[in-house]
Amino acid sequence: MRIGKLSKPTYKYDRETAVEGSAAVVAEGAKKPKVSFKMTPVVANAAKIALYYKLSTETVQDAPAFTYSLQGRGIELVLQEEDDQLLYGTGVGEEALGLFTAATAFNAGSLRVENAQVIDVLYAAITQVRKSMFRANAIFMNPTDIAKMNLTKDADGRYLLPNILSNSASTIAGVTIAGIDAVNEGEFLVGALDLAVETFSVEDLHVEVSGSNEDDFITNKVTVLIEERLLQAITRPAALVKGSFATATAALMAA
Repeated sequence: MRIGKLSKPTYKYDRETAVEGSAAVVAEGAKKPKVSFKMTPVVANAAKIALYYKLSTETVQDAPAFTYSLQGRGIELVLQEEDDQLLYGTGVGEEALGLFTAATAFNAGSLRVENAQVIDVLYAAITQVRKSMFRANAIFMNPTDIAKMNLTKDADGRYLLPNILSNSASTIAGVTIAGIDAVNEGEFLVGALDLAVETFSVEDLHVEVSGSNEDDFITNKVTVLIEERLLQAITRPAALVKGSFATATAALMAA
């Protein structure tokens, strides 16, 4: 997802909740059909993600060791929480609104598949997005679920997805699958992210170091603070479809 810049911690936008009417062929002089986009005004708040920890002054003075500490531990922990907020944040209080929280639930509709697999579920979810007049451009799954899907074989021992032998990314119906650790195992999200989501950085990820916090000065310690502020606006929930593979495969095989 692209991340824009925002200068304030709140953002007002309209969320599309329904579309009424459609285009039609019109005779000369006849009244044109009206289409109404139902909107709900929403105010999104930025979520601050932060942590701090202490290091010895010797470690800070050793540039390679300090860099390893930042990149290998501190910054990575903040980025993990960022992923969790952008996916599962409740939008309540200090939390961002996550994609899974706002997305539309998987609905098999009239589609039925014998012996449904993960691949069938994803294809059905892409179809659901398309029926809402959007084109899916991303699939989010846990890496473990991607591995299970790629290793699935038919009755003759052949991989269902032959790209297991190549280095290319897995795709379903032309939509690329992204493995994200923060996605819960057994869950998926399919969507047209370019039309459904706007993500903003209110305060870029940054690091501050101080030797004056608490008793740092007399214990030869420094406090490292890492934080950022993000805001996510979900404008078209119908362009996002979420679900669990267990529930979705059962729905596809229901009589």
